[in-house]
Amino acid sequence: MHIEVYESEGEALEAAAALAEACLRDGATAQPPGGIAGGRGGRALMLALSGRDGIPWAHARFCVVDEPLEDASNRALLREHLLAPRGVSLPAGEGE
Repeated sequence: MHIEVYESEGEALEAAAALAEACLRDGATAQPPGGIAGGRGGRALMLALSGRDGIPWAHARFCVVDEPLEDASNRALLREHLLAPRGVSLPAGEGE
């Protein structure tokens, strides 16, 4: 097991975003799923991912842990801040 320790939450989130980008980019043809946790950490990771251009967004799959909170939901944040700005839409019935 390999454990990395970071000085700040921001550094840890940036490292997580870089790791997610590498995994999603390198496995783009196989559509590897990426997990987005609920709560503050999941939202912070989505914000960190939103600044990355190397992710093949149209081929990425995400598993979102969420509760139905309408516009404040993690699915809505994923759709509005990560996918829609890149011209990617969720399949019908997902993220609604």
